[in-house]
Amino acid sequence: MRGAAFIPEALRKGLICLCIAVAVILSCSFDPPPPPPRYDHIIIVVEENHSASQVMGSPYMLSLASRGASFSQMYGITHPSQPDYFALFSGSTRGFTDDNQHDINAPNLANNLIAAGLSFATYSEGLPRTSHCSRR
Repeated sequence: MRGAAFIPEALRKGLICLCIAVAVILSCSFDPPPPPPRYDHIIIVVEENHSASQVMGSPYMLSLASRGASFSQMYGITHPSQPDYFALFSGSTRGFTDDNQHDINAPNLANNLIAAGLSFATYSEGLPRTSHCSRR
């Protein structure tokens, strides 16, 4: 048999498999996954120079941890600690290796939250007053 009606057996089987595969793919549901949960508040507590057992000795800290996640195996990446805070807030130590005051002109958590229409607050021990941010 020659002509347009002749299809080799291997090609015919391949076309049948291709048609079945296309039919299966088209019958599958491709619903997007649900969006991640949107939390009302996210609290990050950093306890410097204390072990997890010392921090979790407080009933208040235990109550917070019982309602969320506790990252008890998280450690600083350098000493002194100031570069660790830069890394936590902006994703990098930005090359800082000391505890001096530095201005960061780089993308950071605050930029991302504000861009998303969200707010944030920070409460830090050892500042001269609430919301203190001195400029040299």
